Amino acid sequence: ETKEIERGYFCMNLAVAGVLLVDEAIDASKGNWPVKFNAALDGLSVAEKMGTQIDWATTLTISRNHKLIASLGIMAGLNELQVDALFTAP
Repeated sequence: ETKEIERGYFCMNLAVAGVLLVDEAIDASKGNWPVKFNAALDGLSVAEKMGTQIDWATTLTISRNHKLIASLGIMAGLNELQVDALFTAP
């Protein structure tokens, strides 16, 4: 089973977890790419970086198994349980 959550709830959870500031989470929930996410793009080609950012801007649902999520978890210093908690809707 793939866990999915609406981008807005995911961004709220990122703020609660201390990954994003409140203003950053609000902006990210609108589809804007958070500067803090840039480190999660390390090692990707220009095309992959662009595709990931376009995915973020155009999708309304974030999937737990998206390749960006593993990178974000590492970047934020979150363990697997903490990453799983990002996919819990209030």
